[in-house]
Amino acid sequence: MISIIIPVYNSEKYLSTCLDSIFNSTFQDFELILVDDGSTDKSSMICDDYAARDARCKVIHKSNAGVAEARNDGLKNANGEYIAFMDNDDVIHPMMLELLHKAILSGDYDFSVILYKKVNNDEYKQMITEDVSNTLPHKEVFQKDMMREMFLGNMNYNVVWNKLYKRDLVSGIYFTNTACDDMEWSSRIYLKAQKAIMVEKVLYYWIQHGTNVSLSGFSSDYYIDRMNSYYVTYNNIPESEKSYRDWCLERMLKVILITRCNNKGTDSYEHTNKLAKEIIGKVKDDFRHSDIDTLQKWSLGLFLKCPGLYRLFIKVCSSWIPGNLYRRIKSILRMKS
Repeated sequence: MISIIIPVYNSEKYLSTCLDSIFNSTFQDFELILVDDGSTDKSSMICDDYAARDARCKVIHKSNAGVAEARNDGLKNANGEYIAFMDNDDVIHPMMLELLHKAILSGDYDFSVILYKKVNNDEYKQMITEDVSNTLPHKEVFQKDMMREMFLGNMNYNVVWNKLYKRDLVSGIYFTNTACDDMEWSSRIYLKAQKAIMVEKVLYYWIQHGTNVSLSGFSSDYYIDRMNSYYVTYNNIPESEKSYRDWCLERMLKVILITRCNNKGTDSYEHTNKLAKEIIGKVKDDFRHSDIDTLQKWSLGLFLKCPGLYRLFIKVCSSWIPGNLYRRIKSILRMKS
């Protein structure tokens, strides 16, 4: 059985569509755990209505505490051999659960992965009716691949809702209430995992609803918290895993650089700059002794020391360098948020 955990917060416009996509799955051996995170609209009633109609649907009502705690409550109440997550305003293809389950059973895998796509309402309505073969291309993914792709910003490895996990893998590992709770939790899961399998087909639809804020719990200083999230993640990686720490360190410093640049001139800049300096000071020696690529280390060191130079670099490049060349330069430096 699969335990599907969905934190729910003020999603009355989209929740029924999300839940219907699960109940329309070709795979029916599941329990659905809806964690109502203090909704103030009709979401709570919708959850209770589905639970009244199908015994596989369970509802946990709680005071608002954010997505991380909601997922943790779901994990603590899950009974399935496998665990899956979903956001309360997204949709899955009818074949997704079946193919993830089939894939994880095909070998000694810790979890299976499906591809996702950002779509609007019209796009997903077409995609969800697409016929999908039971035999799709698969790719084995090893621990090193998971960690590298996550810190390169590959969202397929940063999010939790496009995967099916063995219960033993995630048992006792809970989410931390940070801006990047998916990534921070995933980093600890990947350190425990050895091998996964990817089904190379888009079957999870991340629907864009304008702001697309699924849950509450993040402050207006989300991107400041994001810097700290990477620092928490970095500290969770054992010192013996030097390559993983270097990848995380490089990504974290780029997030700091970009956040500080974007927050220049805002009310939160002083706080941003203070936190950035604190984190940079704590990892200064690690950065100096890291094996980060020489060009990356040089450019990062220069821009972190002289934030104004980075802002000038971005301004000049975006204004005077042709789009393709500008994207190429950013790609070489891997300066993306």
